[in-house]
Order: sequence, then structure tokens, then C-alpha cells
Amino acid sequence: MQTTELKKWINYLIFLIFTTVLFFLNLLGFFSSLYSINMQIFYPTINKVKTASRSFIGGIESFWENRKLKRQNLELAKLLVDKEDEILGLKMALEQCKDLANQVKLISKKDLKKLHQGVVLNRYYKPNGMILADFGKFAMGQDLKGAIVFYKHFWIGEVVGQQKNLLIIKTLWNSNLHIKVFLEKAKAVGLLVYENNEFKIKDILVKEGVKVGDIAYLPGNACVEKLVIGKITDKKSFLGSPKEILNLQPIMNLNELNYVYICK
Repeated sequence: MQTTELKKWINYLIFLIFTTVLFFLNLLGFFSSLYSINMQIFYPTINKVKTASRSFIGGIESFWENRKLKRQNLELAKLLVDKEDEILGLKMALEQCKDLANQVKLISKKDLKKLHQGVVLNRYYKPNGMILADFGKFAMGQDLKGAIVFYKHFWIGEVVGQQKNLLIIKTLWNSNLHIKVFLEKAKAVGLLVYENNEFKIKDILVKEGVKVGDIAYLPGNACVEKLVIGKITDKKSFLGSPKEILNLQPIMNLNELNYVYICK
């Protein structure tokens, strides 16, 4: 019993001595110095851990934010594409209306109902001087083969084939071209042909006095009085022959042609 009591008092004494020592060490600033030393040792590591944690968390947040932004950008891009298609359609419609308005200026009001516009889909359709044009509802249900196609007051060609609303038009650049044309100033008539990539007017008498610069044309239709083809750039005569051959340059450039017209 005495041994137990002795151990108990010894433990009390040790605890008292330990707390007293700790108290004085604290008064002397020992623990502050120890804390300062520990902070100097571990603070950089703690900072690195904090920085890494922030970066990791920031990276996760950035990932989801970027994903959200990409989704929003994709939706905006789709909307923009739809709007661009709509704007392009409006621009084409406006261009078509402007072209029609320019054509109407050359036509009297009573003939407007006879004018029909076609959109050129392919220039030089097939390798033999053809173009393909879409005349929409106007061409549906009627035979337009042989119809004259023009632009403003220029002759473009003749319809040689039809597939519903699509018309195949034979132009000047066809090797089988043989049409009778009129010369404006000389009042002469000749045969226009397309040979070796050149336009020539044959069967012209020298005495008719055709000059370079004269305009070759075809009779018009119910909408346009004359349909111009081109102008004379050169002429050749042969010794002893009463006839001469004229070289012709077409005025209309089919590569810049977007719309054509039929009057019917």
C-alpha cells in the first residue's frame, strides 16, 4: 500500500516538475523559437502544397469552364452558319431582283408578263458551247425547245433541250452554229459561223461597204427589238471575189453571266 502511494506522489512530482519546466521554457521564448524554426523548415513545403492544390483545383475549374465555353461556341457557330446561309440567300435574291429590274428597264410595261428569268447553273454545259439554266415554275409543263434566250439586249442562245425546269441552251460557242445575222450600219445580211475558235460572217458582198466596228445583231422578240451579238473587228477580201469574210467579236462574256431571260 505504501509503495503504491509512493509511486502516486512520485508521478505528481514528475508532472509538477515537467509543467514547471514547460512554464519557464515558455517564458524564455523557447517554444516561439521552436515554432519559428519549424515554420522556416516546413513553410515552403506548405506553400508548395497550397499552390499545387490551388493549381489542381483551378485546373479542374478551368477544364469545366473551357468545356462549357466550347459548347457555347459550338452553338454560336451553328447559329452563325444558319444566319450566314440565310444572309447568302437574301443576297442572291437581292441580286436576282436587281438584275431583273435592270432587264425591265429595257422592256415596255405591256410586255412584262412575257418576261421570265432563269438562273445560270453551269456555263459551257457539255464541251460544245452549252449552258444550263433553271427557269423554275415557268418551264414546268411546257415545251420551250427553240426559244430564244437573251440578256438585256444581247443574244445568248437557243434552247435545244429541256428536263422539266432545266433548259439546255446552245450558245455562240457551238461548232454547229450557222445563223443569219444583220449588220446595223451596212444594212447587210450574212451567215455567222464558229470555226477554229473564231467567229466569222460569210456571204457578205464587198460592195455593201461593211466597216470595222459595225454591230451584228438578230431580230428581237416581243420584249426586245434587237438582240446584239457582237461587233466586226476585221474583214478579209480575196482577189477576184465579190464577197468578203468578216471577223466578229462577241460583246457578251458568258463567264460573267448569272441570269438569262426568255420572252414568251
